[in-house]
Formats: sequence, C-alpha cells, structure tokens
Amino acid sequence: MILLIAGSCFITMAEAPRVHGSESISSVSNHSEFGMEMISSDDQKYTIPILNSKQDPYPVSDIKGIVEGIPENAAVIVDDLWYDSYGTQVAGEVLSELYWRGNVVASMTDIGTFLDNSSFEFAAYVESADLYAAYHDPVTGRNSFCNIVSGSEDLSMEKFREWVRESISHDAEEQGVMSNDCSQTCAQWGEENSSYLYRHYDGYGWMNVNTDYFALNEDNHQYNYFYTHYCIQSVPDDGCSTADLNVYTKLGEECRILDYAPTTSSGTSTAGVDLGVSSDGVISANISWSYSVSDVEVIDRSNFGTNEFRINHDLNEDSNVGSNTFMAEPGKIVRIDCSAGNLSGSYIGTDHYEINFCKKVHKWPFSTKKEYTGFSEDLKVYCYSDRHDVSIYLNGAEAYAPGGIPDVPADEFFSKRVSDGGYVEVEDYGYLKNGYIMAGFSTNMSAVTPEFIRGSAVKIESDMDLYMIWVRE
Repeated sequence: MILLIAGSCFITMAEAPRVHGSESISSVSNHSEFGMEMISSDDQKYTIPILNSKQDPYPVSDIKGIVEGIPENAAVIVDDLWYDSYGTQVAGEVLSELYWRGNVVASMTDIGTFLDNSSFEFAAYVESADLYAAYHDPVTGRNSFCNIVSGSEDLSMEKFREWVRESISHDAEEQGVMSNDCSQTCAQWGEENSSYLYRHYDGYGWMNVNTDYFALNEDNHQYNYFYTHYCIQSVPDDGCSTADLNVYTKLGEECRILDYAPTTSSGTSTAGVDLGVSSDGVISANISWSYSVSDVEVIDRSNFGTNEFRINHDLNEDSNVGSNTFMAEPGKIVRIDCSAGNLSGSYIGTDHYEINFCKKVHKWPFSTKKEYTGFSEDLKVYCYSDRHDVSIYLNGAEAYAPGGIPDVPADEFFSKRVSDGGYVEVEDYGYLKNGYIMAGFSTNMSAVTPEFIRGSAVKIESDMDLYMIWVRE
C-alpha cells in the first residue's frame, strides 16, 4: 500500500471499496487494501495516482515513472505490501528519489526494511516504531527523521499529520533562545539535521524529542566537529506528573566531548547553554541558548574521562512544572577523529532519553502514596559532516567473475556519500576485462600506474571519481 498526503491533505484508514488508477480529488476518496482516503483543503484539488501491487500504472522497473507520477508536495507512506510488490532494492531506490526531490517518505514497516537500499542523508531511529519518516529539504539542505510510537494507528497518523504540517517548516532557532555568535574569522554551523520521537506511554503521558545536530563548516580534514541541541519534552497525562527528565549519550572512541552545558544548578529559573569550539586554534564558532528550569534541579553527571554526557533534571512533581509540559534543552560539542577507524567521518552515536512519571495513589482511608514509573528510549543517530560524493567507474570492465551478479552493470558501479575527512574502501568486486589484470584505482582514467590498490582506504576531502586501472597480462 502506498498512501499520499499532498500539501494539507491527510490520509486516514477506512473500510471502503478499492480504488484503482488516478482521479481528481477535491474532498474525500476512500481506500481499503490498496487505496486511500484523502481529505483535501477547500481551495485546492489534487490529482493523485494511486499505486498498488495488483494494478500498477507503471512497470516495476520504471523508477522514474513511479516518481514522476507522485506530486512533488506529497507525503508518501508505504507498508510491507508495497515493499513485497516492488522488492526492497527498487523500493529503496524509489524512496531515495522521492527523498532527494523533497517529498516526505514514511514507512509502516521495520526500520531495517525502511533504511535498506535507501540513501537517506540522516537517520535517528528507535528499534521499533509504528511509523518512521524521513525528509530532506532540497533548498536548505535540512534533514529530518521521525519516529512515532503510540500503540494506536489513528493516534500515530494524527501525530504524523502534525509532523508534516509543523515540523517541515521548523525554524532552526525555534528551540530555546539561541544566538550564533560568529565573527568574520570564524566558521558557521552547517545544515540542520533533526531527530524526532513521539512516544506515548498509556496512562502516563508523552515523551517528545526534537534534537538537532549541526556540523561545523571548516577546512579541516583531520577532524569533524558537531554540536547537538537536545530537546526532550514531557507531557504528563491527567493525574500524572513528571519527576525526572534525563538525557544521556556515551560516544565511541572516535568521538571526543569538547564542551557541554548546563552544569549542576539549583534554585535558578533559567539554564544557560553557551558552547564554543576552536578548530586547530584558528577557526572558532560559538552557539548559545537558554531554557526555563523553575522548580527544577539540574544535575550534571557527565564525565570527560569516560567520554559520557549526562544531564539530569529533577522536577518538583508537586508543583506546576511537574504537572504540566516541561522541556529540557542541554547541548554539547564533539570532535570526530577522521581516521581509518571511522571510515565515514560521521557522527554515529546513541542518544538515551529517560522520563520518570509520578502518580498519586489514594490509600484507604485518607492517605495517598506516590508511585514512580520510569521509561526510556534509545535513538541511534547517523549524521554526516560536510558531504562529498565518491564514484568508482569500471573503465572498460566487461563482466563479473563467476559467482557474481550475472548482468553487466552500468559503467558507474559504485557511488557513496561520505563526510569530509572520511574514508572509502575500494574493491574490484570481481569484475573482469579479457586480457587485462585489474591493477588498482586512479583519479585519471588513462593512468598506467594506480594511485590506490584494491582494499585501500581512500581518504575523501572533495568529490572524487575513481577509475579501475587495467594493465595487460
């Protein structure tokens, strides 16, 4: 099933006769197994091709036709039936084309299927969700990845509509009170990468996450720098309150925490976050914001020695801050070591979010007791720095070695997007050329002596085209 949301049009599940083909929709069109129900705005009409696995208007191999048949302002939702009908490779290519064009792409399937064969620029995901969604803004370069876990299809679709409507127009300076302190001699932070998680705990409340990741734009191929603006929100249900709200990240060996905030404080109304970094002592950048912590004790449990970032928020659950929505916004700056141990040169980590809810339980005859229940979520994050495209060309190869894929592919057989300073391992993948031996790879397609041998880790500092170099036997 593939569902489309165009502009302010939204989809809900409904039992109705199946719809095939394309039709002009002004108000409502119903779907069942492979169709849709779409509610459009009063002043707009959309012509939506309805794709399905049993009557497809395009051949499965016609990826261009599938993409062109979907409106540029549509949000596309797919499920297991759609993946089964197209196959994961074609499905991944279709979703990638839509993603880079600027469509919202979403999936009601497992995260492995959604990410498989998809070239998303950024991903931040929980292991299990009702719905995943990814979005790339081709104008600003901003990337977003959304996770929705509610236990209710209707509630998940409602949250997805809100995300499409509000989050895509998100301003990078909406969170907190921010200022980018940067003079003419310092670097600017790059494109925004936003992670979203909407998680409902029945009978307790919501955990909502909107954390942003930015890479530093600077000419340094040894290290990459990222700052993270965490944003975790607790929304307790009636009869509940929030007791604790915590953020924790432990980074890998290739990452090093350079700065973070806030630190431990009590009795203040505002927590200030003021972060700064200096690349090689030459290029510097700063970022700052603040958030309210009235009736909240901020507890810093971070540790430079173990490379751990942890900021806890102990709320007074008996006050207004506990019984109403509360949002915590700590932040950090990390340095990524661009060495062969971190081939991509990217920010890769897991952000751990915790909420502790409090309920007052009435005990007979006149007493009450507080009961605390904790929940936590892990978001696995993959974020590029300044990105470069790497392509490897066959340069005359004629076939695969026995046991390889039987079809002869296009001349460009390998393409990857890598962070600045990252590495790509180059292999021949079993290609052959009659009467020749594959000697290695070079940036010059006419070279006789290769620059890189097979198995080399090639450091990427700009867009790069590599060619297989063949020498006569």
